[in-house]
Amino acid sequence: MNDSNDNTAYNLRQYRQIEGIIESFRRGDMDFAKLVGDIEALILSLQDIPNDWRNSLLSTWGVLEEIYAFALDQGSHQLDHRQAEAVYKTLDKLEAMLNAEKGKKGSEPN
Repeated sequence: MNDSNDNTAYNLRQYRQIEGIIESFRRGDMDFAKLVGDIEALILSLQDIPNDWRNSLLSTWGVLEEIYAFALDQGSHQLDHRQAEAVYKTLDKLEAMLNAEKGKKGSEPN
């Protein structure tokens, strides 16, 4: 087996899991705290990816973490309108990043 192909397949599964988590959150089936924690865990579990790609993902995810930390600091378990808007914009960006990366991987020869 080729480790590179195994890692690519594994990472693509992780990307799909992130997308599933985002979709669950958008449907209201997942709370924000779980969304933030699960996305971080999946990003950190990616194997043999360039540091700049991991850093880009973590930077985007970091916006979610900051919003969550701010809400906790304010003693709120609900996002206000401004926070919710920032969360959805960040999720849109994260999905676009994943789609672009999946498109690159789908066009590479096996």
